[in-house]
Amino acid sequence: MKMLAILFALLWVTSIPAMAEDPPSPVSFSVESADGERVFFFNPGNMSGTYPASGLYYNTEPPELIYTVEGNLYWAFEHSFVFSEDLRYFALIAPMAYPIALEFYANGVLLREYGMAELVGDMSAVQQGDSTAAWLQEHNLDSAYNIFIITTIDGLRYEFDLATGEMIEGAVVESPPAAEGPAPTEEPIALTGGAVNLVLLFAIIGGGVSLVVIIDILVSRKRRKQPQQQPSLEHDYFDFR
Repeated sequence: MKMLAILFALLWVTSIPAMAEDPPSPVSFSVESADGERVFFFNPGNMSGTYPASGLYYNTEPPELIYTVEGNLYWAFEHSFVFSEDLRYFALIAPMAYPIALEFYANGVLLREYGMAELVGDMSAVQQGDSTAAWLQEHNLDSAYNIFIITTIDGLRYEFDLATGEMIEGAVVESPPAAEGPAPTEEPIALTGGAVNLVLLFAIIGGGVSLVVIIDILVSRKRRKQPQQQPSLEHDYFDFR
């Protein structure tokens, strides 16, 4: 019976990797430009069809190629892309399993890339993940100026030019908003027993010195008010005898 239990436990442990859920695989998708004249198609497996290669096409029938994306972006997902309104420029946010954290493309050509260690200050804050950007807290795009803004998992904020991939502003610590509340009041200074005794000692000494000064002033005034004695003329005469 004991041997049977050990065998069952071994079979259960060895089956754990097989029971683990496989990470999702990238799928093809398409995105239209703001004016509807162009369409970006992503084909991770370079499958045949209307759009055989990943890139930008004129939204015509049949589609006319504008550019293809260089490299094999087999790891990218739809949520990994951040496009400009005309789809000429885009950023790619890499998942945890990819060595590069961020890539910038213009007309399908890779311009700049940034490693995770270049952007994240505290690598211990990075959460493990296969298909998610565990190093990134949030991101958004100012489409009017093509400014791509990200905040890392450890609170560092960066701004990039989406058209060139150049960093405009970096390593700015995002501070949480200050909580609203009453203005802090100044606490009265509490004196310890030793401090109180010292204050009393100085007060006594000061009072004694003041008393001595007052007495000295009164004595001096009293002396000035007393009439001076006139010299006696009793013996001040000439003896003519």
